[in-house]
Amino acid sequence: MIQEMTREHLNPPELHIVSDSGYVELDRSWNHTNSLQPYSCLYLVAEGEGVLTLRGEEIVMRPGNAYLMPAGTVFSYRCDRRLVKLFFHFNILGRDGLDLLRNLQEIHGVPMREGELDEMLRLSKGELAQSLALRHRLYDVVSRLLATYPAEQMRPQSYSTLVSRAMEYIQANLSYNLSCREIAEALFVAEVTLRQKFKKETGRTPRNYIEELVLFQGELMLKTTRMSIGQISSKLGFCDQFYFSRRFTAHYKLSPREYRRQENG
Repeated sequence: MIQEMTREHLNPPELHIVSDSGYVELDRSWNHTNSLQPYSCLYLVAEGEGVLTLRGEEIVMRPGNAYLMPAGTVFSYRCDRRLVKLFFHFNILGRDGLDLLRNLQEIHGVPMREGELDEMLRLSKGELAQSLALRHRLYDVVSRLLATYPAEQMRPQSYSTLVSRAMEYIQANLSYNLSCREIAEALFVAEVTLRQKFKKETGRTPRNYIEELVLFQGELMLKTTRMSIGQISSKLGFCDQFYFSRRFTAHYKLSPREYRRQENG
């Protein structure tokens, strides 16, 4: 009997490395309260100990283990003496352009395999072939961590052709000023039809989705570029940076300046 694999199994969402990554030795200066990042943080502990705090519960990071802080999780971290770790920051984006892990909101850890961390460190210093091998190892670690979370919380959604095309158009022409009428005209469909189908399949209006996606991109730009807040607001289609700041603060409870000042962990 032949078991066929679906396209979704053979082409899963990609893991996008963002921001910085590296091998670091930390001391007591590694200390931050209520860190909020637009990407997931993966820590592979080599030596020492660190402490993560989520909703009042402390999780001690120990050598030989990998720990995942999913995108959008608000957590605190500290090192009481010494911590040596390899770390990566990444996104796994769904068809809607938003991070698939944003609903997990839990910190999980798994043991690393013998020699796994040393092998990843060796590969991180190599050329193209070694870089591809490192990415393979990274996928393996992340997949073992994700297997400890409820699968339904990160399952990619399926959408009709119309809604999928609308999302693709929005992502390709992303701007806070983008209107449902413009999208409908580009797709040669009635605006009311687009609104109804979009709301039915996604649970939000095109306007709500555009704002959510725009602010998510704003998060990423604040953390991964040196663009000024004014440049970011202009690129995202806001009339001025003050309105961008107002919408961003209402959504994240932090101003863009405060959000950018947070340490990356």
